[in-house]
Amino acid sequence: MGFWTTAVLVAVSLAACGARTFVADDADPEALAAELAAFKFGARFAREHAPDVLKPVLFFPGLGGSELEAKLNRSHSVHVYCEKHTDWELLWLDLTEFASLDCFFSNLQLVYDSASDTYSSPGVEVRPVGFGTMDGVNYIDNQRGRRTLTTYLAPLTAAFQGLGYVPGQNLRAVTYDFRLPPTAQGAWFSDVAALIETMYHANNQTKVVLMGHSMGGPMSMFFLSTVSQEFKDLYIDSYVSLAAPFAGAPQIARTLVSGSNLGLVFFNISVVNAAKFAAVVRAWGGVVWMSPTPAAFDDDCMFEVTSTGECFSAAQLVELFTAANASDTAAIYETTLALHIGAGAPNVTAYCFIANGTATELSYVYTSLASQPVISYGDGDGTVPEQSLRVCEGWGALQSQPAYTQVFPGVTHSAMPV
Repeated sequence: MGFWTTAVLVAVSLAACGARTFVADDADPEALAAELAAFKFGARFAREHAPDVLKPVLFFPGLGGSELEAKLNRSHSVHVYCEKHTDWELLWLDLTEFASLDCFFSNLQLVYDSASDTYSSPGVEVRPVGFGTMDGVNYIDNQRGRRTLTTYLAPLTAAFQGLGYVPGQNLRAVTYDFRLPPTAQGAWFSDVAALIETMYHANNQTKVVLMGHSMGGPMSMFFLSTVSQEFKDLYIDSYVSLAAPFAGAPQIARTLVSGSNLGLVFFNISVVNAAKFAAVVRAWGGVVWMSPTPAAFDDDCMFEVTSTGECFSAAQLVELFTAANASDTAAIYETTLALHIGAGAPNVTAYCFIANGTATELSYVYTSLASQPVISYGDGDGTVPEQSLRVCEGWGALQSQPAYTQVFPGVTHSAMPV
C-alpha cells in the first residue's frame, strides 16, 4: 500500500471517528512516512487511536461498486446459448459472464422511454445485493476464488474493524442499481433514511457518518437533499466524500460516444468490443448523470471532430450525443443535468477528500464519432479532473457547519477508499 493511500485510510478513519486529523498539502512525505512507518490497522491501531464512542458509518459505493443480481424470465435471447429463465443469480460482476459477453450485455441493457422519463428491462429483474451490509461492496464478485480479482471496499472494512467497528452493526453500506439515476431509484432513498434511523437507535443514539466514494458522492448528496434539516440535525453527524465527481467527468461522455474496452486487452486484442459497450451504457441514466456539466468546465472544445470541423464543449453535450446517434442519451442528459447538486451544500459538517497529480482525461480529437479518439489529459485523480473534484471547496461559504477539503497527491480515483 502506497504512502498517500495509507494516509487516505488514516484520514477517513479518523474523520469517521470525529477527529479533524489531516495531512497538509505541503506535508513533508519523508517525515510523514517515518511517522506512519509503525502504523498498523488492527488491534494496535484500535488501542492507540480508537475513541470511546464509535460513530456509526454508512457508506455509499461508487459506479459499478454494488453487486447486482438478476432473475430472468425472457421470451427470447440474443443467442441460443443465452439463458432465458433463471432464479436470482449474480449478474454484476460475475466474472464468468465474460465468457458470453453478448448474453451479459443483453441482461444489463435498459430501455429508456423519453416520453415518461422511465427505464425498463423486459424479462430481467435486477436488484442490489447486501443493502445495509458490507457484503455487496467488499468484493464485486463475492464468490469463492474471485474475490482478489474484484476487491473494492474490503481494505476499508478491515481498517474500520481495526478501530473496533462491526460490519452490519455500526458499519454498513447502501448498495444500489448504479445504472439508474436518482429519480428512478424508487423507494431507495426512503429506505436509506430508515436505515440511518435504525443505525442511530441501535448504536445508543449516536449520530451517523455518511461516506460516499465516486458516484456515491453525488448519490449521498442527492439523499441529503431529500431529507429535512431537522432529520440531518438529529441523525447525521457528518458527511465524508471521497473522489466525488460533483461536476461529472469527460471520460464518461467519451464512453457514451465511442465506448470502452474496460481495459481488458490481451496480446493487443480487446476482450470487450467498445462499440457494443457504448450501445449498452447509453441508456444507463446513472452513467449519463456522471457526464461533465458546463458549470465546472469552460467553453473550450472538449470533443473535436476533424472530418466535420465540429467542436463540442461541455455545454453542448446534447448536440454531441445527438451527432453520435445517441438520441436517448441526449434526452437522458437533459433530464439529469438538473440533478447535479454538488455545487450546493450538504448542510452538515463535511469532509471532502480528493486527489491530484495523475493524468486525467480532459478532451478528445476524433476523426469521426464512430472511431476512437486521441485523448488529451489534465490534472486529477486519473478518472475525475480537478475541476469536478474541487466543486466541494465551495461548501464552506454555503453553509454554517464546518467544511474541510483535503488533497492527497498521486492517489488514484479507485485507490481513494482502499
